[in-house]
Parts: sequence; structure tokens; C-alpha cells
Amino acid sequence: MALVKIQKGPATVIVDTDNGARLASLEINGLNLLVEREDNPLSWGCFPMAPWVGRLRNSSFWYSGKVRRVRNNFGRHSIHGTTFDKPWQEVGPGKFSVVFDDDWPFAGSAHQTVSLKADELVMTLEVRSDGEEFPASIGWHPWFNRQLERGAPAELSFTAGSQYLCDGELIPTGVLVPPLDGPWDDSFTDVHKEPVIHWPGAMRMELSSTVSDWTVYNLLDHALCVEPISGPPNALNIAPVIVAPGQSLFAEMRLKWTLE
Repeated sequence: MALVKIQKGPATVIVDTDNGARLASLEINGLNLLVEREDNPLSWGCFPMAPWVGRLRNSSFWYSGKVRRVRNNFGRHSIHGTTFDKPWQEVGPGKFSVVFDDDWPFAGSAHQTVSLKADELVMTLEVRSDGEEFPASIGWHPWFNRQLERGAPAELSFTAGSQYLCDGELIPTGVLVPPLDGPWDDSFTDVHKEPVIHWPGAMRMELSSTVSDWTVYNLLDHALCVEPISGPPNALNIAPVIVAPGQSLFAEMRLKWTLE
């Protein structure tokens, strides 16, 4: 197990390079904000998603005149890209990268940076093409603990203008509707204010990102997911961004906290 520790003042991050360069922990003033290691790699820490986010219908997409297929890891569908359970390489202080393998039909790579301050975590993610152009989407999947070691359970403040309508398998269709009442396992765009997670008596954390969309998953008692994403789940079929050689798809996420 390859773990990289980054520390600044009261904040400590542990990056697990063997498991998708995910944050295995984010500890602030003795409080661990993230769900600890579990057997299921989809259910803990904070992992980058590349070269797509969320569910991908039938583990396939149509591009450049043919159907492209990827691995099944979610029933007959695929979820959260190909890199979240793969080893990444540490290529510099706070810098990590991975080359796409045969689970993705194009030559390319993903690159993540992790920068920590006493009151803020900044992460960037890029997908690059090493050959022909291809469609992609990227983002992060943090699993925040609802209950910290002290304070009251987490409260989420989140307001969006539109929600991606899903079918019966919770896969977006490309249609936008006014936001429905939660709880959610849904994705949103036109976010009016940056999301805030408040653990009363412990801390308040503001999330911000350069991307336009967010997924919120708040169906569980122990965890809360607030995920910045460059496009909706199933984006390769409904809203792809094309990555060409010499260019990249880029995203940044910031978590800024205030202790109470």
C-alpha cells in the first residue's frame, strides 16, 4: 500500500496511490471528514473520476462512427470511469498520474494535483489524449462522514436551477427539469450558490469548482456525497466534451473550511 501524507497546520491529507490516487483521509483539527477504507472501492475516501463520471449506459457510447465499449462494473452498465481502482504514480510533490489501460478504448492519461493549506484543499484533474481525440468527462467523488467525532450531524446547503431527469435505472436522459425534492441520487446544473456542508459545533465547509455540474447523493445515514463533475452521468452519450491531442479537459475543486 502506497500512502502519501501531506500536512499543513491542523490539516492532513493521505493520498492512496494504489487505489486511484484517492484521498484515503482528510483530517482537520483531529476530525476525519471522509469515510474510511471499505472493501468496495466505490464507497470510501475521495476519488477522481476519469475519463467519465457517474453511470454510463450499457457500458458503451457511440463515437466516430462506431460503438465503443468499456468494462462492466455496475451490472450491465459502467460507473465512475476506469481509474478509481487502479494504481497511479506519484510524479512530483502532490502530483499523481495514470495511463489509461485496455478498459478505455483510447490512448490517454489522467493527472491530479493535491495542494493543502491550513484552511483549504485545492485539487485539479486533467484528462489528456495521447493519440486520437475522444469524448470525456471528469470530476471527484468525495464520501463525507455525516457524523464527525464531535458536533452535530452534517447539514447540506445546496440550491440549483435545473436537475437532470433520470430514467428508472437512475441514468440521465439529457432532459433538464426543475429540481425535485430530495433526498437525491441525482445530478444538477445552474447551481445558484456554492454547496456548503455544516457540521454544527465542529466546522463549516464551502465547496467550489470550475465545473458546471454537481451530483448529490444523500440517501445514506452514514455518508453524504457532493461531487463536482464536468458533465452529467452518461455524458459520453448525451453531452460529451472532446479531448484532442495537445489539449486537455481540466477541472479544479476547492474545499475551504472554518472551525467552530
